[in-house]
Amino acid sequence: MRAFKFRTDIKRDIDDGIAINKLYASDRDNLNDPSEMNFDDSEFIDFLELHNNFSVEVKKEYELLRDFMFKKCGILSLSKNVYNELLWAYYADGHKGFCIEYDTDVIMECYNYGLRKKNGRFVDLNGRPQQEPMVSELDIVYQKTFPKFDTNVMKRLSDTKDHKEILTCTIGTKSKSWKHEDEVRLIFSKNRLCEFDYRAVKGIYFGCRFDDTNNEINRIMELLKGRNIKYYKMKFNPKSYTLTYDELPDNYISAPEYVANNLPNDNVNIHSTHEHTDPYEDMLHKALEIVSKEPCINSIKYASVCTPENPMISVVTSVNDDFKIFPEKIFRFDMDIKKRDVRLRRFQFED
Repeated sequence: MRAFKFRTDIKRDIDDGIAINKLYASDRDNLNDPSEMNFDDSEFIDFLELHNNFSVEVKKEYELLRDFMFKKCGILSLSKNVYNELLWAYYADGHKGFCIEYDTDVIMECYNYGLRKKNGRFVDLNGRPQQEPMVSELDIVYQKTFPKFDTNVMKRLSDTKDHKEILTCTIGTKSKSWKHEDEVRLIFSKNRLCEFDYRAVKGIYFGCRFDDTNNEINRIMELLKGRNIKYYKMKFNPKSYTLTYDELPDNYISAPEYVANNLPNDNVNIHSTHEHTDPYEDMLHKALEIVSKEPCINSIKYASVCTPENPMISVVTSVNDDFKIFPEKIFRFDMDIKKRDVRLRRFQFED
């Protein structure tokens, strides 16, 4: 999904943010709505008290959930609509700021690597049950009254092991007064400044009142050169109260491709289902070169070759602290023996 973050502070959000591949997932207390995470759990509390002797484990699970919500989780609030003039007015300093376009699928894949859904439960690539993802995506629900957190919600959690309904009830519901924001949220396992895959940033939109007298747009383009980011300038349509934009030429379109990493890969241990890997050395080199430049990893541990029935190369890496849902991240490549080439598999996070 493409979603948008309206901002005012270039230094905080570009220079010290996306330029160094960082974004901030806020805690509840730093969100601008004082009614965040309000829900009606009175029926559920009555149930726990009524069944006091049999609900010890349920109470523990509920306490863990509340601890996650109010103390641990991080929230990145985005909008699906870059044309919303109210959001430009509220969050981008009266149209003098800017807006960052993210591809949320890239962020999800970056954090939730190795997970997929099967029959409503999260499993690893071998089908083994695993914990919830490190990042969840929620479309905000807008309503007049607090959502009800009752025994039915907990029962569905027990039946499906899917926390998304609970997250929507507790973190993903807001008053109808906020409906114009058309919000989507990424819920992180921790609130903090955290690393992310730079390829998630797809565009930067400058407000119609953005002050460029000091060539700030050119400076930003230079700072972010080589990342395939598009740039736009917002403007109002001449005969209506609606926004549109013009795409700006990238002054550094010919810059070399940005490289987020440059890990050594010359002396990587190679495992193989066959005795010799020499026939695949050129393709191994290509795979290792690709992985060595991938963001959010800190070392290449080893590689393996599987042939001939299922020609594939696997490269096992260790990950940075922000991403340790598993201690290792595996990159898998299909091999084209005839063309002597490799293709990286993208295990997209699936709902």
